[in-house]
Amino acid sequence: MVKELDALLRPCPVDYRYAIHEGAQHGYALPNRDIFDPRGAARDWEQIFAMFHRRIPPYAGKLSDRWTGSKRTARACGTT
Repeated sequence: MVKELDALLRPCPVDYRYAIHEGAQHGYALPNRDIFDPRGAARDWEQIFAMFHRRIPPYAGKLSDRWTGSKRTARACGTT
């Protein structure tokens, strides 16, 4: 499924990253699960929050402009 998503996103003007954690089960980053992996979860949450700091503007008013642009881009790639 990851390869299919990568193939769909490649021609689109989006900035994305993904990582495949060999041997990790789905949901390993959730602390209330029996498969919780604290080291893996800490690494992933650190990357997620770093992305939030890079991408989310400091003022909520600017978000609406970005969402509008994202929707136009998504339509152009056939994803809406």
